[in-house]
Amino acid sequence: MKRRMTAVLLADVVGYSRLMSTDEEATHVMLTECFAGLIEPKISEHGGRLIRSSGDGLLVEFDSALDAVRCGIEIQRELSTRNAGVSTEHRFQMRIGVNAGDVIVDERDIYGNSVNIAARLETLAEPGELFVTNTVRDQLLGHPDLAFEDRGRHRLKNIDPPIQVFRVTRAQEPKTLSLLRRVRLAARRCLALFLTPRPIFLVSVLAVVLAVAAIIGALSVWRGQNAHSVQASIMVLPFRSMSNDPEEGYFADAVTDDLTTDLSRMADTVVIARATAFTYKGKVVDPRRIGQDCDVRYLLEGSIRKIGTKVQANTHLVDAHSAVAIWADQFDSDVTDLFELQEAVTGRIASSLGIQLVKAESRRRERSRDPNAIDMRLRAMAILIDSITPQHNLAARKYLQESVRLSPLSANAWSQLADVLMRDYWNFWNEAEKDANAREDLLRQAEHALQKAFSLDPTVALSHMDDGFIRRAKGDHQGALDAFDRALSLDPNLALAYAQKANHSF
Repeated sequence: MKRRMTAVLLADVVGYSRLMSTDEEATHVMLTECFAGLIEPKISEHGGRLIRSSGDGLLVEFDSALDAVRCGIEIQRELSTRNAGVSTEHRFQMRIGVNAGDVIVDERDIYGNSVNIAARLETLAEPGELFVTNTVRDQLLGHPDLAFEDRGRHRLKNIDPPIQVFRVTRAQEPKTLSLLRRVRLAARRCLALFLTPRPIFLVSVLAVVLAVAAIIGALSVWRGQNAHSVQASIMVLPFRSMSNDPEEGYFADAVTDDLTTDLSRMADTVVIARATAFTYKGKVVDPRRIGQDCDVRYLLEGSIRKIGTKVQANTHLVDAHSAVAIWADQFDSDVTDLFELQEAVTGRIASSLGIQLVKAESRRRERSRDPNAIDMRLRAMAILIDSITPQHNLAARKYLQESVRLSPLSANAWSQLADVLMRDYWNFWNEAEKDANAREDLLRQAEHALQKAFSLDPTVALSHMDDGFIRRAKGDHQGALDAFDRALSLDPNLALAYAQKANHSF
């Protein structure tokens, strides 16, 4: 019995029976022309061997997975071009699956598990798509012409164990941002400004500054200067709380906020501001509508169940253009290991979208092993997500002070404490409203909290933004601008840092 390693492509015509029943002769002519004018020449061009074909499908063998994938992509691309302007019911579309592995060979056919897997892959694909196994993806990962989207693990009929499936397309060439896109991005980054009350004239000034910045950026494009290319955009929708205790709802909100911050470590990725995402809390909205309204490509949805100190997160990444789930997974953790859970979710997203995950120099932001200390920090975050008022700011401050008292090893807690202290300072809230000495004491407390945060982890973007606030309060204007720049270098999606930099620059 002869065996060999090979790459297998299996394709199927979508809705073949429907097409034949609608117009048998026209379908036969179209199919014959497509095979003779497109499919067979492409197979030959890429060194493939047509093993067999039926009325609506074909099996092709290639010497390499790259040849098989390139052939499949070019067939799908040409079919897409031909279908432009054709009504949906009359389109000629194919599903394609590609696998690589060991096959049994005779004079007329090839057999084996590798062929069966390719056949199962093809049935999973949507019309016009090409699916591959993790074996093929691993061989081609890093190829500059290809992009892979993780579609999750699937248990295929009569195949064991489950197979990791990927959708493969041609990598998109970097594109210069349009004027509209740049204005939208500037508006997103400005959103957080309105979380903190400001005098009306400052808001107006800031809006003008950001608008001018966007226009200047667009003029740079018009002059031929390349603008930064944003390759992906993602929004973390508010996670649903599945806990029986309604008082645990704060936990889901806080984890959502933490994940939004953590996703900013993905290179060349726009992460939509928390303020925008939370407008969808508790609402059932079609992902495609959200994608259109917010100009976002991917949505991270999920639910959180917290029982005692145990946490279970069910998450799925959705393509907002098609409303198709790219992957779904479950992550289990302990409250004291929340950062490991967030690392796992963020890493999975980066891997599935083919995006580089920018590693922080230090991941020591949450050294605390005290679940009560972590809980206090999360409660503070949830209060401020709900709304920012003098009363909420004071309540959050008390939670954060208790958090760092219980466990002084969380850079995030110290950084957030500095932030709420400076918010009271700048807005003349709480004790700063009528007592000048108390206001100066808030500044000193914020400096102390910031020093603690920097000593634990100098890579927290919020700490650098608060450093800018403190420097600005002490008259160090250039130092404040430098601090805002450092914050943005660590988190390019930190909206309030853009707003404060523009405000300070005016």
